Amino acid sequence: MKVTIDKQDFSAKIWANRAGRLNTLDQAEKILQDIVTDEYTVYRGGHHVAIIRDGERVAMITTGDEMFANHYGYSDVDPFEIVRRVSDKTIEIREMDAARDESVKMEFVAGGFAGHCINQDEQRWFITSNPLKPVIRIRLGKGGWKDKHGRRFGLSDKPKRFYDYNF
Repeated sequence: MKVTIDKQDFSAKIWANRAGRLNTLDQAEKILQDIVTDEYTVYRGGHHVAIIRDGERVAMITTGDEMFANHYGYSDVDPFEIVRRVSDKTIEIREMDAARDESVKMEFVAGGFAGHCINQDEQRWFITSNPLKPVIRIRLGKGGWKDKHGRRFGLSDKPKRFYDYNF
């Protein structure tokens, strides 16, 4: 017997609660638990609750509390701030300035192409807003948040900058 989620019932319950925007993840999780059957899994992440079936996300609810969108480029991470929420699936963002904290000395040892940084997880950054940077749009699709060039972003409650010295 195949079990599926009634999408109309799911949408109605979500939109009945503050037009799709929930105050807390507890509210979102409760709504999903009422709808989800044994065949599905409810996963609770940082600012979202998702329904997973066979390792694939079927639906997701976010609280909308995120203020930053971090760009994930292979192993490097660059901070962006959310400027405006256009809709549930479109956000305008702007890149932030990041200056490395020089008080943390990166330690390199022989290895790799030119050396291996053994303490790259200790790096710290001073991140500031820069209103002179251009505003871009990212959209939510099946593969997550992406811009028009296909660059991947993840929403967060704090900005993050990471430079992979070992790549």
